[in-house]
Amino acid sequence: MTHGVSVLALLVALGTSTLSQAQEQELPVSEVAPKIFVHAGETALMARENDGAIANIGFIVGDNAVAVIDTGGSVREGRRLLATIRARTDKPIRYVINTHGHPDHVFGNAAFVSDGTVFVGHRNLPRALAARGQFYIDAFRRIMGEQLLDGVRMIAPTLLVDGTIQLDLGSRILTLRAWPTAHSDNDLTVLDEQTRTLFAGDLVFLAHIPVLDGSIRGWLRVIDELSTLPAQRVIPGHGPVSEWPGALTDQRRYLETLASDVRKLVARGEPITVAAGTAAATERLRWKLVRGVAAHRCKGGIARKSHVRQLLNRRLVSDGYFDYSDLATSYPSMRGVFQGVVEWNLEGTLKDISLMIVNFQVPRDVLGAELERTLPDCNFKAGPKTHDLADDQEETGKPTTEWKCSVHSDEGRALNITFDLAPDLVIVEIESRAL
Repeated sequence: MTHGVSVLALLVALGTSTLSQAQEQELPVSEVAPKIFVHAGETALMARENDGAIANIGFIVGDNAVAVIDTGGSVREGRRLLATIRARTDKPIRYVINTHGHPDHVFGNAAFVSDGTVFVGHRNLPRALAARGQFYIDAFRRIMGEQLLDGVRMIAPTLLVDGTIQLDLGSRILTLRAWPTAHSDNDLTVLDEQTRTLFAGDLVFLAHIPVLDGSIRGWLRVIDELSTLPAQRVIPGHGPVSEWPGALTDQRRYLETLASDVRKLVARGEPITVAAGTAAATERLRWKLVRGVAAHRCKGGIARKSHVRQLLNRRLVSDGYFDYSDLATSYPSMRGVFQGVVEWNLEGTLKDISLMIVNFQVPRDVLGAELERTLPDCNFKAGPKTHDLADDQEETGKPTTEWKCSVHSDEGRALNITFDLAPDLVIVEIESRAL
């Protein structure tokens, strides 16, 4: 009798699961080229109201198989994409290709886990997901709610791209290319050779303010090379499908303006408060989701006023400071900031400086991994330290973790770098000297 009840329960469970999949609402898509389908993400931040569906995602159908390019900002969105695919073809989904590791592109991966499906990504993607994955999940659970985050898993690719590879879907060749650090350090593009349609991921933004998690100068270099790809149209990570390479014009202008303005501000010794309101000001009306991101304006993890008061007069030291569209609701990656600090000092652009970065309760091991990714040649030494950070009695004696690093440049400069990790902020001290 017990066995019979168990079998009955199993059949009911299977039937419920099958019914749930069958009733999953399809995700609206457009056929932008023969057998290439795209869901246009909303130009917004990931939220409960939009299921995290803010990125462009899609799929390509070949004679023998299907490839999915990014899976969306929740398992629910991923399941809806799967329902859309199944409404159009019964061919097996052979590949799930992630263009990079940000939540709005990978949170739907779990919907596609099945026998025979291969997850594909940049060679750096597994490391990025391991370092940030749990933080992403915890952070967006607070923003989007338990129900939407239920089932989200960080699924690392098993087929890694280092350089260029080709995938055959059956009379349909896809060329995948891994890029150097630009928007992030794990950007991947997918070019359908048959229709010359390029899935660019977040290497290309249209309408949505470009968001940096890598190197602004690296991104500008990549744009030059990206523009030579033999594509007719591009599917950006955010924004409308557009003609190629004209789609790069606005983004290139924005990044060049931002870099130029920040360099001028640094040369004049302007404080962060001035820079936040003026860098790339001419671009602000051209983009959506533009927000000031100076540390003292951030929500949700703001440093104590005494800390801000003590540090706001520090010089602006990195273009990366201004390239996160919303630090309050996305992972506060330190990589672009650190990289800008180090690059500019190695060139001799800056003298000894200090920088405050708000730390949104980033786990120490995660932040340590970020530092090591930014400065792989450094030998970091961590240890506990008591450090007086503020000017009022109640704030003194806060425990911090101190990271130290030394690095030399080809231009004949040496940097001694100290990162003080306080409970709610990070202070970077750089001593720069000629060898």
